[in-house]
Amino acid sequence: NMSFAVGRASADYVKKWERVTRLAQKAGVVFVAAAGNESSDLDQEPLLPAALSLEFDNVITVGASDRRDGRWPHSNYGSALTLFAPGEDIPILVPGGAGFASGTSEAAPLVTGVIATLLSQFPNLQPAQIKQILVKTADRPESLSASDSRGRLNARRALEAVARISSSRHRN
Repeated sequence: NMSFAVGRASADYVKKWERVTRLAQKAGVVFVAAAGNESSDLDQEPLLPAALSLEFDNVITVGASDRRDGRWPHSNYGSALTLFAPGEDIPILVPGGAGFASGTSEAAPLVTGVIATLLSQFPNLQPAQIKQILVKTADRPESLSASDSRGRLNARRALEAVARISSSRHRN
């Protein structure tokens, strides 16, 4: 899970990120990148590592949805966005107790947790399969249709889809 963003990076810095991401992809590592909270179109203002999702199957870029399943107003968007996850008023621990926070840094860990659950049950899944499953099983509420999203995370549907794939392989 990567809840940070770098904009206007040098060509050398971009090449280093691409090299690391390529090596991670070969090793089966999935990167979950927070899209950022500037209300920006990632196509116009690319941020690393979020923008790498267009080039690499092992990068999943997550935007934040609000309580009504719309785009949280500050969430970045664009074709680099893989999917949304709940990101408004997420319970968090703070010094002295609990609190709430909003943003793509709160949404991305939810996707990371679903991926960890998928891999705990089905450790042979490859990054491209994971990304495809998350997109294919995402909810597509009308409130997100205007954005350039492939939907909002649906953990139950993702787990059910992988279980079906696994059981059909065991039967054959």
